[in-house]
Amino acid sequence: MARSKRLPESKQSSFSFLDSVPEGGRPREKALSGPPPNFHDPSPEDIFIGDQPLRAYLRQSEMSWVIRLGKLIARSDLSGFVSVYKPTGRKAIHPRILLGLIVYGMLDGQWSLRDLEKLARRDVGAWWLCGGLQPDHSTIGKFICLHAELLTDRYFTSLTKTIVKALKLPKGDAAGDGTVIEACGSRWKSMKAEAVRQEAQRAREQAEKMPEDVQVASKADELEQAAQIADERQAQAESKGKGKQGVKICVTEPEAVVQPKKDKTHRASYKPSALVNEQRLIVGQSLHPTSETAVVKPMLGQHEEIFGSLPSRMLLDAGYSSFDVLGLAVALDLDLLCPSGNVEAKDRWQKGSRKGKFPKGDFLYDEQTDTYLCPAGERLICQSFEQDAEGRKYHRYRGKHCPGCALREKCTESSRGRTVKRYEDEPLKEAMAEVLQHPKARGYYRRRVGMVEPVFSVLVHRQGLRRFHRRGLKQAKLEFALHCVAYNLGLAIRLERDQDGRLFGSFVLIYRQGNALMLMFCFFRLC
Repeated sequence: MARSKRLPESKQSSFSFLDSVPEGGRPREKALSGPPPNFHDPSPEDIFIGDQPLRAYLRQSEMSWVIRLGKLIARSDLSGFVSVYKPTGRKAIHPRILLGLIVYGMLDGQWSLRDLEKLARRDVGAWWLCGGLQPDHSTIGKFICLHAELLTDRYFTSLTKTIVKALKLPKGDAAGDGTVIEACGSRWKSMKAEAVRQEAQRAREQAEKMPEDVQVASKADELEQAAQIADERQAQAESKGKGKQGVKICVTEPEAVVQPKKDKTHRASYKPSALVNEQRLIVGQSLHPTSETAVVKPMLGQHEEIFGSLPSRMLLDAGYSSFDVLGLAVALDLDLLCPSGNVEAKDRWQKGSRKGKFPKGDFLYDEQTDTYLCPAGERLICQSFEQDAEGRKYHRYRGKHCPGCALREKCTESSRGRTVKRYEDEPLKEAMAEVLQHPKARGYYRRRVGMVEPVFSVLVHRQGLRRFHRRGLKQAKLEFALHCVAYNLGLAIRLERDQDGRLFGSFVLIYRQGNALMLMFCFFRLC
């Protein structure tokens, strides 16, 4: 008679928190001193599919990578998760199990809480990672909320450091890029600033008439907060001369910014960014509502914590060409390649003009005379020293002979002549442009696309990160960090498998050569 074994009881185990969860709030974390907690941690070796052990079934079904995934998670530093549970009371599910289920679901493109619950019940790979336990969506959600801070930053760094050390990956170069991902808030709730103010006023009046209704008061508070953020963004846009048509804001998620996505549609979105090494491992990740340049420094900090030093060379696209990034590279003595234009599309290293006029790059600056030489050979003289809405200082240069110039139609429509602004960071950009004239520097820079673009392709198309499922800036940061953790674990499995394949090939070669010492070394390494 064929042997079989039933899966463990699927009744949910409670979370044994050190402190009770406050009503309407998230659990509080405390370090634990004393005996270690006791977890529900069944072994997947006891699970059978018919008369076949689950391990053998996974290998036969070409799913042995799930076994590797479980080993990698178990090898990572889980002390931060374990320390928040107490040793008494009802047993909690081991953090390794829940973390493995979340990562497994993300790698399969199923990462809502309900999808993860279904995976734990019906997927053999999830059975292995969960040891047969079947946590429901509530248990998984509480685990994520309890460890939100740890999952957002510290665990990503410690896990990546473990992968780098285990696979002996070199420091090398690093390439950075960002994208735009739609926020969880509904696009149908996007309103202009003036409309939000009117809605907030009506909601407050209704709340004053119905003081006993908590939901009405909560809605009024939400709208007033959204109106305040909308007013701030409207003021910023008007100071830059861009807010004439009115700023839009998502009422249900005001932290997100309505901005164009890659497909040119305008949605409330965030900008996640990633820094990857030559093996396409994510070695730095962060998220900002609108800026890619603001997260360069924290991503470099993560790289330094993982490798113990900064990258040998950092490759960034033209979107990062700013005084903040270039000045940071100078301050850190970091070799940076960052053009001011799209070098992959054309053999130009500066931005073109949006209106079909001569771009700024066609005007040559003469440091000795402090003038610009225009394409017609005329000089633009410095006339004023000003400051823009963002506080950036610049000199304004204007041409004197523009009215009678033969190239006027291709240069300017102003009756006062063509003007050029020279900001404080112009010397850094000019130095970068000069560096990128060298063929060797261009060769290094062209590797950027092959390093970082496939990473976002996997995150968006394979893991399904087309829209965030969690609402708010902190929750979006947490969700993106989890995707990066899942991506790194998936990549580590492939890199480890490739290394073992090369090692097995060396084993066969050494066996044929008869080298006993090296043969023993390869044998123990494979084991």
